[in-house]
Amino acid sequence: RFSHALVQETLYHDLSLAERAQLHLAVSEALEAGDAQALPWAALTYHLLGAGPLGDLNKLVRYAQRSGDEAMAQFAWEAAATHFAHALRALEQSDVNDSTLRCDLLLDLGEAYNRSGPGSGDVPRAREHFLEAFQLARELGSPERMARAAVGFAGLNIVTAFGGVRQLQLLEDALAALDPVDSPLRVRVLCNLAVDLWNRSTANYERCSALSDEAVAMARRLGDPALIALALWARHYSGWQPVNLAERLVLAQQLVDYADMSGAPVIAAWAYVSLSLDYTDAGNLPDAERAIAALRRLDERTRIPYVALRAAVYGGMLELLTGHYAAAIESVARAEALWESDTPRQHQIQTYCLLRDLGRLSELRDGIRLPDPSNPWRAATQAHRMLLALDRGQSEAAHADYADLAKDDFAQVGFNAFWFGAVVPLAEAAIAFGDTVNAARLCALLEPFAERLAFVGILGVCHGPVALYLGRLATALGDWETADKRLEQALAMSERLAIRPY
Repeated sequence: RFSHALVQETLYHDLSLAERAQLHLAVSEALEAGDAQALPWAALTYHLLGAGPLGDLNKLVRYAQRSGDEAMAQFAWEAAATHFAHALRALEQSDVNDSTLRCDLLLDLGEAYNRSGPGSGDVPRAREHFLEAFQLARELGSPERMARAAVGFAGLNIVTAFGGVRQLQLLEDALAALDPVDSPLRVRVLCNLAVDLWNRSTANYERCSALSDEAVAMARRLGDPALIALALWARHYSGWQPVNLAERLVLAQQLVDYADMSGAPVIAAWAYVSLSLDYTDAGNLPDAERAIAALRRLDERTRIPYVALRAAVYGGMLELLTGHYAAAIESVARAEALWESDTPRQHQIQTYCLLRDLGRLSELRDGIRLPDPSNPWRAATQAHRMLLALDRGQSEAAHADYADLAKDDFAQVGFNAFWFGAVVPLAEAAIAFGDTVNAARLCALLEPFAERLAFVGILGVCHGPVALYLGRLATALGDWETADKRLEQALAMSERLAIRPY
């Protein structure tokens, strides 16, 4: 009769606390009398919570856990987190001492936080729950729960070691504890460990390859499309080098096929991220745009902030590359709003490149912040900080970064997905500083990629044709014939790909 929400609210608050609790309890009991196969778990949880001290805490734990499971299946991540938190709190208040159930609830809550958390994939509160769950699982002697906790601690953003040294230790301990027989959890730990090690140093190449190869073989034996896609993705990323683009393209297409078969939205998102990056790297911009469109559709379906972030970053990357600046401004702003981590934005270089193209670098008040040394894109970030200092006429600061990156023949510039992001800015700096020795070295490093784009996709930027920088380096070295050839080549490539700024 009183259907309007304001009327309902007024009548509800007119009741005393005791009356409210009694009515909530009566409603929960009436709901419990329904079909046991189709109980409204969320409504039961709500009314048992409202019943307060009159309610049964043990029932509340069960109902809230079922409500959380139901919300997770419906991609209602925030609701799931709320339900799991209620279940955990009720368990703590009850007289039941069930460490196994507590561990499971901590794992469930961490998973929900990972999906509902900030777009960076860096969710400290999720990591807190996973760490407690890992310790409990170790005490319980449950390798499977240890593995779930280690994988969850690493987060959705599996190209990044946000969890630092502890993340690596958890993954190593989980792998050692797991039975070596084929299992989905072992595949997931192998995948995360391969990527984590690759992020720390390209010197880990052999072990990363062995781990990812083991993951692919095991996933294929298990026959689960989602696992196969995840393992292919780990193989794709954990050996990413500028020289293996052809191999990456094959892997990316395979993992998209398996991800589509699996119906798993998070895995599908990573698959289309990989495909969009590899297509852009190969100069196939129309197919890259289609892959990003698929990523946007997954964003609409899953409502996971991290997927939304990637769609914005890679859409903005193509818009910057092709000179569609009005659209790029919107995409970059959306990505910036979605990044809620305290760590430096992985794609902050995209903002720098946009403002540099627009002649608005004065708006970049925070400059470019360097990530922790464990992050694989630190060298590329430092190289762009060097460029910003050059743009602003701060030659001493620029030279300090340049000297640091150039020492020991560029030893700290890893030959990975971020390599062009360091080498191309270093080429610009060598020209600016008149450093012909390093200009010649950089020319030799870039020469094998003369027909490629200077692509740093994970950072959300592409610096145009490599031939452009080879031409400029040749000019600085006084090699006019090579300079003419490379600049003509860069112009032809820019016209063919319709990358207008270049």
